[in-house]
Amino acid sequence: MRDHTFKRMLFGLFLIILTVIVYLSPKGINEEEVYAHIHEVVYTVEGLYGSHEKSNGKFYNSRITDIEDVKKLLGPFMNNQATNKVINEIFDLKDNQLIYNDCFQEYLIGVRENQFSSHPYGDFYAIIQNSILNPALKLLLYDELRIIEDGEYIIAKGDNMLVQFYDEDNGSYHYERLGYPPKEEICVEFRFIKENGQLVLIDYEIEGNAFVSL
Repeated sequence: MRDHTFKRMLFGLFLIILTVIVYLSPKGINEEEVYAHIHEVVYTVEGLYGSHEKSNGKFYNSRITDIEDVKKLLGPFMNNQATNKVINEIFDLKDNQLIYNDCFQEYLIGVRENQFSSHPYGDFYAIIQNSILNPALKLLLYDELRIIEDGEYIIAKGDNMLVQFYDEDNGSYHYERLGYPPKEEICVEFRFIKENGQLVLIDYEIEGNAFVSL
């Protein structure tokens, strides 16, 4: 009798613990919120490359001149770790001013020297292919991403996602002159945490590969 009562007490305690765990567990992932956050990030970072000016032989963005400008722009979407990664992909710091890194410097010099030429300005695609500036990110079907929880992290991941920049038969002057392939397979991973109920991007990986039809 006592054993039976003891077992019932243990079972009751188990149910109480299980109820508490379920109550305190995450209520699921809001996938639409994840998609919207990625969309905001991808379109916001575009503002980091533009408004080109040249001073002391170096090109820079006249609207983004120091690290605080970048943090102000990206702060609503990501933490310092992710922000610093974006900065390192695009800029160098010289005399407390952000200038474009060497790859962008060489590209912009080529553009200025050939601005009245009909020849391609350079392989811009190669510079931004594996960065947050890759425009393939704007063409992804976000609902094809896998959204998973891994402890405190929320991860959006996609492997070999096919993006078409232009029709191979008809071509596209805009994309071709910048070195873009007709199609690209892109692998992406965005890693988030929740802070005060809001998604915060803490890291990302972008890997693009020109797609070759067999």
